[in-house]
Amino acid sequence: MNKWSWIRRLGWGEICLLCGGPAHRHGLCAECTRDLPWIGIGCEVCGLPLTAPGVCGPCRQEPDRHPYRIHGVFAYECPIRSLVTAFKFHQGLAEGRVLAGLFATAMAVRAGTRPDVLVPVPLHPGRLRQRGYNQARILAHAVGREMGVAVQGDGVKRLRNTTPQTAIGMGRGRHSNVRGAFHCELDLKGRVVAIVDDVVTSGATVRALGDTLMKCGAEHIEVYGCARTPL
Repeated sequence: MNKWSWIRRLGWGEICLLCGGPAHRHGLCAECTRDLPWIGIGCEVCGLPLTAPGVCGPCRQEPDRHPYRIHGVFAYECPIRSLVTAFKFHQGLAEGRVLAGLFATAMAVRAGTRPDVLVPVPLHPGRLRQRGYNQARILAHAVGREMGVAVQGDGVKRLRNTTPQTAIGMGRGRHSNVRGAFHCELDLKGRVVAIVDDVVTSGATVRALGDTLMKCGAEHIEVYGCARTPL
């Protein structure tokens, strides 16, 4: 917990989590919000930043590398990287509240096909016990409230406590690491599903989960990533 979180707990008013000035919305001041690494225009397939609308070169060359469209709100750069790290690994619930608010507001505006249901990427029970919460599920509920869409988190499980993707180099190793890692008990027949995750990098995790959801009848799948990491 950073010093501004302590100031909040002392009852000194709403303070910007990044600079300590008066907060404007979602726990940040207007200037810090404006200066975040927003992805203004993203590739229509992988979600990585572009200078003009369209599809990036790698996605044109390999049309099947991302079967589910990825929507990224932020580039995974500071201070978003610091907020995600605190939220994910250091019990930074204040940072999580900031990310959830910003992410939910942005997705309510940017989302293309309106989903019928949101599915957060599940944690293995062992990792969930260790962390105490699933950060993707917190984000999904924020997005669900903003968009008026239900969250289905209980019917999807992670069967294996896979090696963290950050510990594996880019390429096929990431896909092998999560292949067969998920199990779905939901009836998704004919439903539009949006997978929600905190950070999307290679897309291997959301692809493996998406493939599992498709086997349960999902008609269409998109991916909502709070942060998007360059490949």
